[in-house]
Amino acid sequence: MNISSPYFIFLSCIIAIVLKNEAFLKVMNLPENKGIAIVPYLFKDEKGDTAHPSILLTAKTHGLYFLPGGKIRGEEGDKDTIDTVIRRLKEDTHLVVTHDSVRPIFVRQIGGYIYDVYFAPASGIISYEQGKYLGFYFPDRADGTPAEMIDDISQKLLEEFNKYKHQFSGVYGSIQLNPTIVKLWQASIASDQTPMQDPLEKLRKLFKESLGKERLN
Repeated sequence: MNISSPYFIFLSCIIAIVLKNEAFLKVMNLPENKGIAIVPYLFKDEKGDTAHPSILLTAKTHGLYFLPGGKIRGEEGDKDTIDTVIRRLKEDTHLVVTHDSVRPIFVRQIGGYIYDVYFAPASGIISYEQGKYLGFYFPDRADGTPAEMIDDISQKLLEEFNKYKHQFSGVYGSIQLNPTIVKLWQASIASDQTPMQDPLEKLRKLFKESLGKERLN
């Protein structure tokens, strides 16, 4: 078939449209693509003396931390999973990452989804309201978000990323966090509850207690 023929071009357009249709993919039992972001953040201790490589997580309504990302949404302007990662980061955290700085790491199929995982060194200022559902995963430490508080799929993708992390060592965007975000995350770890699960009672109490201890010290 002549690839420059009108028939071939028309057929290619139809296939492209169909493959982006979620309903069609489900009927045909074909896997859908999701874009997932590995967002590096240099986590500093309370005194600011020591910095530790970390990866940002976001909390969902059913109480687990996830890697940010999602499905391709053509109606939102997504042309591919890189667009999805850029859009979801802005929606969920107000962080910005450019198309050119997003780097593919690996692709993995789990269940009915194909996960396109990208390294996304984002930048921006995260206020309390924008970041109160953030969490932190430490590739080289055991005192980050506990495994039982991280979604199963995100855990598998993080384990896979650990095979490639040396390729991205020392690469960060410019992220500034409201210090309260870290305090709230630490309270969620102490209570075994993400901020989404119990934002008004247990976490606030633990957070206020931690502030009180700081004042006493």
